[in-house]
Amino acid sequence: MPIARNPAQHNYHWIPREAETEFQNLLKDGKAYVLPLVGVGGAGKTSLLRRFFSYCERNEIPALYIDLPRLIVSGALDMWLRVETVHTKAFDEHRKKLNTSYETLSAMLQPYGDNASGAAELLQKGVGKDENYGLAVGAIRDAGKLVYEFWQRRENQQQQELLQKPEETLLRALAKDFQKHGVILIDTLEQAGKQNLSTRLRFRDDGELETPAAEHPRTANLIEYCAGMAHFLFDKPVIMVLAGRPPAIRELGALPLDYFAPTVDVPAFTADEIRTYLESSLPRQITPPQDSDISKLQQLTLGNPFLLERVVRLLADWQPTWEWKVEQWQPLLNSFQQDERHGLLLYVTQRLLTHVLPDDRAFWRLALPRQYIHRDMAELLFPKDEFGEQSGLQRLKTYEEKGTVYREQDPDRYFLHDETRAAFTAWAKREKIWLDKTALEIHANLAAWFDQQSGWPDKYPDPKAKTPENDNALLLEGAYHTFMADFGFEQREQGQDKEEFWKMLAGSLYRSNAWKRQRVDLLPNEEPRKTSELLKADWDYCSARFQNHTTQYLTQKASRGDLPADWQDNESTLRELLKTTPDDPEVWGLMAEVDSLPTDEREQHHRKALELAPNNPNRLGRFAKFMGIKLNNYDEAEYLLQRSIEADPKNAYWLHDFALFMETIRKDFNRAEALYQQAIDADPSHVRNLGNFAIFMETIRKDFDRAETLYQQAIDADPNHARNLGWFANFMYSTRKDFDRAETLYQQAIDADPKHANNLGNFAILMEDTRKDFDRAETLYQQAIDADPKHARNLGNFAILMEDTRKDFDCAETLYQRAIDADPKHARNLGNFADFMKTIRKDFDRAEALYQQAIDADLNHANNLGNFADFMANIRKNFDRAEALYQQAIDADPNDAYNLGNFAVFMQNTRKDFDRAETLYQQAINADPNHARNLGNFATFMENIRKNFDRAESLYQQAIDADPSHANNLGNFAAFMQNICKDSDRAESLLQQAIDADPNHARNLGWFAVFLHLYRKDYPQAQQLYHRALEIVPDYANVMANLAQLYLIEGDKTQGKTLIDQAFATNPEAADLKLELWFYRLAHFPQDYPQAQAEIMALLETGARSEGWDFSGNIAQAEKDGHQNIALLRTLADTISGRTSETQASIL
Repeated sequence: MPIARNPAQHNYHWIPREAETEFQNLLKDGKAYVLPLVGVGGAGKTSLLRRFFSYCERNEIPALYIDLPRLIVSGALDMWLRVETVHTKAFDEHRKKLNTSYETLSAMLQPYGDNASGAAELLQKGVGKDENYGLAVGAIRDAGKLVYEFWQRRENQQQQELLQKPEETLLRALAKDFQKHGVILIDTLEQAGKQNLSTRLRFRDDGELETPAAEHPRTANLIEYCAGMAHFLFDKPVIMVLAGRPPAIRELGALPLDYFAPTVDVPAFTADEIRTYLESSLPRQITPPQDSDISKLQQLTLGNPFLLERVVRLLADWQPTWEWKVEQWQPLLNSFQQDERHGLLLYVTQRLLTHVLPDDRAFWRLALPRQYIHRDMAELLFPKDEFGEQSGLQRLKTYEEKGTVYREQDPDRYFLHDETRAAFTAWAKREKIWLDKTALEIHANLAAWFDQQSGWPDKYPDPKAKTPENDNALLLEGAYHTFMADFGFEQREQGQDKEEFWKMLAGSLYRSNAWKRQRVDLLPNEEPRKTSELLKADWDYCSARFQNHTTQYLTQKASRGDLPADWQDNESTLRELLKTTPDDPEVWGLMAEVDSLPTDEREQHHRKALELAPNNPNRLGRFAKFMGIKLNNYDEAEYLLQRSIEADPKNAYWLHDFALFMETIRKDFNRAEALYQQAIDADPSHVRNLGNFAIFMETIRKDFDRAETLYQQAIDADPNHARNLGWFANFMYSTRKDFDRAETLYQQAIDADPKHANNLGNFAILMEDTRKDFDRAETLYQQAIDADPKHARNLGNFAILMEDTRKDFDCAETLYQRAIDADPKHARNLGNFADFMKTIRKDFDRAEALYQQAIDADLNHANNLGNFADFMANIRKNFDRAEALYQQAIDADPNDAYNLGNFAVFMQNTRKDFDRAETLYQQAINADPNHARNLGNFATFMENIRKNFDRAESLYQQAIDADPSHANNLGNFAAFMQNICKDSDRAESLLQQAIDADPNHARNLGWFAVFLHLYRKDYPQAQQLYHRALEIVPDYANVMANLAQLYLIEGDKTQGKTLIDQAFATNPEAADLKLELWFYRLAHFPQDYPQAQAEIMALLETGARSEGWDFSGNIAQAEKDGHQNIALLRTLADTISGRTSETQASIL
């Protein structure tokens, strides 16, 4: 079961989890994936990572295990030097060389003390390069000379790249290890993802790596670093497993969606799993639990695997009779109201430890170190003079035996589960010993230990002295324990909560770890609250600045925590404020904006605010918006807006809103334009006003030059205004057709606001339709629906991409459904969903219902009308309804080439109205002279119906000029060149083009096979093509018959007979095909002669023929086989093929 951090260290039964199967399936898939594991604390995520790691070790799969919070590293290089690995030969070799070099140089530099610390940093700075020598060594010339000498050694010169670019070299070695497969395990994302790493490595946009030669390290958090690793490594079959939470796509640098495996939940145990676990783990002498026992245990533990493991450990010692007394457990649970699981865990752990160490009341000390317990800390936590033989490391190992602590990669580090830490902390606080004298002494000893590890001086250092690296993680640990050991803090800082103060200090983003370590040394000797005041200085500045502006001032108070975060919408908070400031129009105005209040009460509050400030343009304008939007009282809204601009004729904000009102409500475009201009005159840099005026000039006035000027002014005024950038991009894309400029603007827009759903969706359209960058489009669509999960247009467009380009039909269907759930009257989405249900799902009833919904939503949507017409013609065979819908479609849009072409095909094939069909074809190509499908269909019409071969050839040529990869047209043109023009070379060339254009086009494969079979006599190649066609369409009767003929001509009756039988089994309706099949039976299978001859004569009497088909090969083989009536075969062959002498056969 997923419980202990290291499953190999306990003897309890493992319950298989779904995640294991998913992990192994992804490995077999042989592709790159991100696999997120989620679940509550204690659910077993870490145990699963450990099992994955063991699986990789057993199966010789290269793997890394990164548990950053446990490593306590400040830099990425430290992480690579300490990370746990299996089967990473190249990586391990490079790491070993790197460690050896650092150890050697560190030993050489030891006599130079602190002035020569950081061997790794010296090596990376390139001291070995003569031109940089003086700059690099600085004040430590002697140490620098040693480094220089170090570089000159032959063995080190051979690995300068490793020493100068260690991270890059290690990652490239890892890529070499990951050529066939690889696994990266990260535990846990919600903790590790926030940790910052110092790194000189740069991950380029193209996925490559670089290490700038003379650049200082930058700071990157682990998730950003992982994103870079993924882009570098994911051209290989690498699986990155992230435990804790699923990463957002944008966090991993917009990896393509198909890299993300479905998130796997690590769930609580079911009752059956609890029973299996207990039966497998408990000693045999314990009576098996009954159903009621299982139910009660599930109720008490909530099925949490970690808790169950603890319960089982206790039960193994306790050996109960299963007389659970819930009433005794419940008070304990209830005493920990924040998290009942901690209460249960505490109870179970206490009982367990009581059996391990009788009367143990010191276990809580395990929670004093924040990150891990080093073996050297054991004596500090459990000193020998206090605990005797059960002290120090011996006591720590006893706790480990019972599963209270555990170890991972580093044998010297012991860890607590998060749940155990929370429970121990809660118990110590309840017993009032969490910060007692003993705890403070332990904190002081731990502080000294961490200071020694980090190299921090005993006392506050001389400002000129060299101190450890500013962001060394060990400094923060030293600061924490030093601060917690400060027994006088509460007396000096009266009213200040110690732990809250630490959170404020540790959480400051403006201060380094070194500053924090210095600050806690200064606390006992400085004036009370000096540090508090320092940390709050920024807020105090803002408070003083905005004190005379009610809203801003209250906002600042809220940011400090003196008011609820939602104070502006919090009715009770505002009512309390009104008690102290009853005549403040701002507060009355805020009360009027509280959505939860009744509309009539809100109106009264607006009127009260206006009564207190009758000429305040803001109060007038806000009241106007309320009257217009909430009450639809447009007359009063217009009156109030007029008063607002009279009160302040230069108020650009309300001039703009009045313009918008006149544009959208009154439709008085002249007045609107005048007000927009006044607003721009009042504030020429008001970005919202410039943007909306530009939209007005584009969409209403169609003055595109003026619109472009205004858009440019808007983004000059604010280059990061996402909405204006997006609208300008739309304008450049749709109106100016300047795709490069549009792409630049879209990129600026999403850089400005990565969650702007409209911009993300529009940018995706550009990348999909114009740039054909489908990976980028998919990423943008995903970002768009993450930003707004109910944006119907984006959902619909994303569905189209997943259907047409990605062929992920399940995902497409889900997106279509989400789109129409978001907007049930979105005609285009309804129509596209209908097409999907028709063509992909073959759910015709659902498709018809959706088509009807689509045209009900928009009776003039030409595309939906045309598609519904196709459906009624081809699926329902309701030709009258189809014709009516086609007519509605071309009435709605007389220049829709797609509908005109389909209507032409309908009139040709169904109505046999060839004149009407020809007229429609001509209209279709007039509407779009480059519509390849219409040109091809018109060509076949002119060839087969009108017999106008010159016109047909011209149209075929236009069709393939319009689309040289249109497989249908290429195939039809090939048939035309062979059958009509008798140009076999041109036909062969066109057939090859057709296959190149679509290697899976079964009809063209079959035609090419016939061509090679009949005209080139290339039987082996023909046979291959026939088989390829059948792989694509297994029940393709024509191909079966033609391949059967080929086998029979070659004398292979077994294969031929099988294919004939299979062709007949498809129940072919075509009389010409039946004639061919019966002829093959007559020619090659004597037992079938009587029936075959009868069937052939019956079909011939109906007028059936297989015009131009060549049976000469069958007759020749039949003669070889001793057929008794060759004359009959020749007569029938001539009759069936419609010729009396040998002629060229048709491939059609």
